[in-house]
Amino acid sequence: MSFRFITGAAMPVTETADLASIPSHHLATCFGCGPENPHKLGIEPIYTRDRVTAEMAFHPRFEGGPGLAHGGAVAALFDDLLGFVSMMHQRPAVTAKLEVNYRHPIPLGVTIRSEAWLTAVEGRKLSVEGAGFAPDGTVLVEVAGLFIAVGVEHFTKAVEGVVSPYPDSMFESDEYYP
Repeated sequence: MSFRFITGAAMPVTETADLASIPSHHLATCFGCGPENPHKLGIEPIYTRDRVTAEMAFHPRFEGGPGLAHGGAVAALFDDLLGFVSMMHQRPAVTAKLEVNYRHPIPLGVTIRSEAWLTAVEGRKLSVEGAGFAPDGTVLVEVAGLFIAVGVEHFTKAVEGVVSPYPDSMFESDEYYP
């Protein structure tokens, strides 16, 4: 298989990683994968030794063009899926950059296979790639992302004492993107 915009080279997880213990969602209310979010995309990750995969069809509520998935919904799918890669490699991280190359439109209701994998680690920077495939194997979308490892305390601190769902203190840029 050849890609136009990404390398496709995947780094395997360490031999000691217990793939069965990796959570299947980020938070219970996560937009992409949260089991308690009635408006979620519906991502259910499957972990292998070198990538995270998911199969899903976009619901009509994610329509952009007539009969097609909205580009923002496609980007959200991959932002979430690439986020699972950092979890798989035991490096909690946040998205710093996400590049999406739409090669073909994604029809609503058609199950696509999505994959994401780690390509490089440089200090706290994790380079991650992904792709979405039609049932016939056609590459529909290619994605590259940069994630910054932050540690678990970053996430627990962010929700500690939260009264409003979006307090101003949650979005300090130096906290997320040092």
